[in-house]
Amino acid sequence: MLLDRIAAAPISWGICDVPGWGHQLPARTVAQEMAGLGLAAAEFGPPGFLTADVLGAYGIRPLGGYVPLDAGGADPVGEARRIAAEFLAQGAPYFVLAPEGVPGDLKGLLDEVNAAVAGLGGICCLHPHVDTLIESAAQIAWALAETSVPLCLDTGHAHIGGADPVELARSGRAVHVHLKDVSGEWLARLRGGTPYEEAVAGGLYVPLGQGVVDIAGVVRILEEAGYQGWYVLEQDVRLTGPSARPREDAEASLNFLRLIVRTKH
Repeated sequence: MLLDRIAAAPISWGICDVPGWGHQLPARTVAQEMAGLGLAAAEFGPPGFLTADVLGAYGIRPLGGYVPLDAGGADPVGEARRIAAEFLAQGAPYFVLAPEGVPGDLKGLLDEVNAAVAGLGGICCLHPHVDTLIESAAQIAWALAETSVPLCLDTGHAHIGGADPVELARSGRAVHVHLKDVSGEWLARLRGGTPYEEAVAGGLYVPLGQGVVDIAGVVRILEEAGYQGWYVLEQDVRLTGPSARPREDAEASLNFLRLIVRTKH
């Protein structure tokens, strides 16, 4: 059942390793709130934030996480293999790849990382993301056509990059999904030159069903195609202080998905 495959991400609670990002909640508080919402699984977030032990204490399954990989590093494939092994040692198969930096042979890198992670028993998936090497609709189309790596369909980043998340859902390449909705007002500001982090702080990402992305359409297409993977609630936010209440937005997104399921039946 779809509602049994809803997962969480720490960024929905404002957890990010970018310096100065915002107020950072304790790991156990985040895990406790995820469990309180009935979410069955979660990604780790920044290195060392959530672990299998912390998640397991609240009955939450670890999935893996987002990996910003330096494509121009000394040994990016070796680094990917090391991180994937760490994930798998905690029972977390998903290696969510976002290549950054100097591209070099990007096709070769993506195929090699995909093969390396798969060789360990993990699941590599390419995450198009603002300010990375795979960001725009054209870059996403190139990656799907020219490489073997599966897709992490992030509905928000895809939409911001100019791609149609519904069409990407139809591609058959998605093995993992990040559900994000986007404020039309803040998207216009972003495209008008507002810096990305400022837009996020202002409210670029909103609870599911409150923005301009066809979340219901994406979910419908995937479910009709027999998708059996996870839907990760991922609303990037920056918390201003301890009085912030990110749990409420996560609950609103979860309620939207419940509404989709009720409407479908």
